[in-house]
Amino acid sequence: MLLIKAATTLLTYLTVSHRINYDACLELYGLRTRSANRRVLEVDGVQMRLPQEPVLAYNRPWLRRVEHAEDVHQAGDEKFRLASTIATARDVVESANSSGTGAWVRHWHEGSGRAYLVHSLTGEAVWEIVSGSKKTPRTMSSARETQSNTAPTLSLLAFENRWDELVDGGGFNCRVSRIPDTHVLAQHLRSHDFRVASDGLRRNDADQQRTVLFYAEDSEDSDDHEPSEPMFMGEFVFDSLSLKLCAHFRCGEPEQMVSFVKRLQLKEIVGAYTPCE
Repeated sequence: MLLIKAATTLLTYLTVSHRINYDACLELYGLRTRSANRRVLEVDGVQMRLPQEPVLAYNRPWLRRVEHAEDVHQAGDEKFRLASTIATARDVVESANSSGTGAWVRHWHEGSGRAYLVHSLTGEAVWEIVSGSKKTPRTMSSARETQSNTAPTLSLLAFENRWDELVDGGGFNCRVSRIPDTHVLAQHLRSHDFRVASDGLRRNDADQQRTVLFYAEDSEDSDDHEPSEPMFMGEFVFDSLSLKLCAHFRCGEPEQMVSFVKRLQLKEIVGAYTPCE
């Protein structure tokens, strides 16, 4: 009985005189173990210290703040655990492609200020349906429609044969700000005197990526009735997930390579870009 009375007296003394919180007192008597995950928290500008340390005031409002801080802290940990299990966009698309279903990848069209979706397998592109909008999505131009609009004078087979004949002019890899859609890219190339031979999905190593084949003819030797041989040929390979562009060029006259590349005006179609491996 004397021991119980002494313990109660000591508990009251520590709580009132030294202002140690209730949890610390319980830990002192072994009635509650200290959690290794407890941290110093700050809620509404008030710092919540560890339970075994003295506090500025011992009252019910302070205890409510501690309980609220613990609830927020635990909820934050739960959200973090849930977020860590979510796969990245690339994982989702690769998984969908391997299953044969594919996935819709979202892009942004600067010209119209609208978002559009491109299917990772079929290459089909549609405008994104805005929530609450009564307008039906307009299907964007496909690779075949673009090819017919540009009316290329060189077939895909002829392009590949001519590609092997020209001198390798090198190329570059870069990360871009945006990837232009089929119609915008074709219109840009036409305005700079280039012709599009193909724009669509082609197998590149183990993946299918959007590949654009284009060329420029020799204007000096061109004839009104018969097309001249391509003097400059280019290949753009776009990775919509990483916003990466791989460019390769070939030219009949290597000394004109720089002038052809400058004529492309890449910043007008892909925005700012930075070199990468």
